[in-house]
Amino acid sequence: VGLKKLFPNFGTISEMRIHYDLLYRRFGSATLVFQHLQVPEPTSFAYQCLAAAEVHRFLQKDQRLIALIQNIKNCFYTFLITNSPRDLALKKLKTLGIKIKMFDYTAFGEPRALSRVEQRPYKPFKSFLDQSPYSPSQHLFLGDNLQADILLPKSLGMQSCSVGIARPEAD
Repeated sequence: VGLKKLFPNFGTISEMRIHYDLLYRRFGSATLVFQHLQVPEPTSFAYQCLAAAEVHRFLQKDQRLIALIQNIKNCFYTFLITNSPRDLALKKLKTLGIKIKMFDYTAFGEPRALSRVEQRPYKPFKSFLDQSPYSPSQHLFLGDNLQADILLPKSLGMQSCSVGIARPEAD
């Protein structure tokens, strides 16, 4: 709705959503989409949009997911790397029933740091790989974003798995 005020000529909210989705596929980041649209303070605006969306309200506890992560945790070093700011990510995890202690390593995007992360997106991965007891090829990264979750981990020697959409670039 904030974009509707900034861009009244974009048409309906549904039309704006289609345009946003196309740009998101192109840029792979809400902040970069807003920057492209010349939204003032795009990083802050992206955080405000995420906070206002209250995504966690659309989630529910998932016992199968909890069991899957626990089984993985019992055998492997687990990590969570997300561009979601910590406070918003923790709300989602809590709603899903996933405890933060299920992960050996976590890295969150913080509202003021999002633009820095996008300029150097490999940094959280490098930091993680430096702390991991395993070689990059022994890691499997799961995600739905082609750039951030598939291509970036692969460029660092990790394996990748696409979730929610088939991607030929994934292992």
